[in-house]
Amino acid sequence: MCMIRWIGAMCVVGACGACGFSMAASYRGLEKNLQQLGNALELMECQMEYRLTELPELCSILASACTGAIGQIFAGLGRQLQSGLAADAAACMNLTLEKYPDLPKACRDVLLQLGTTLGQLDLQGQLRGLAAAKESVRQTLAKVQAEKSGRLRCYQALGLCGGAALAILFL
Repeated sequence: MCMIRWIGAMCVVGACGACGFSMAASYRGLEKNLQQLGNALELMECQMEYRLTELPELCSILASACTGAIGQIFAGLGRQLQSGLAADAAACMNLTLEKYPDLPKACRDVLLQLGTTLGQLDLQGQLRGLAAAKESVRQTLAKVQAEKSGRLRCYQALGLCGGAALAILFL
C-alpha cells in the first residue's frame, strides 16, 4: 500500500512539473511568434514600399519567408484573398485567424489590426498601419524578452513545487 502512495506522489509531482514546463514552452513560443511576426512585417513593408507588390503575391512571399504559425497564417491569408470569398482584407484575416485558435493573443491582436489597414486604396495609409503594427510587436517583444528569464524560472519552479506540495498532502 505504501508503494502505491509513493508512485502516486511521483505521478503528481511529474504531472505538475510537466504543466510548469509546458507553460514555460508556451512563453518561449510567444517570443518566437512575435519575432517571426516582426520579421514578416519588416519584409512586408519593404515589398510594399519599394516593389509595390500586390497583397496575394506578398502573402505568398511572406509564407515562404516565415516559419511556423505566422508563415501558415500568411499562406492562408493569400489563399483567402485569391478565392475572393470575403469582402476585404480584414474579413480575410478574420477567416484565416479562426483556423489558428492556439495563436497567442498578442500576435492575433496585431494581425487583426494589420488586416484592417491592408488593402486600403492609398499606399501611405497601409505603410502607416504597418509601422503601427511593427511598433506594437516591437514593444510587446521587448516586454516578453525582459520578463522571459524570471517567468520561465517561476513557471518551472511553481510546477515542481506545486506538485511536491500536493504529493506531501496526499502522503
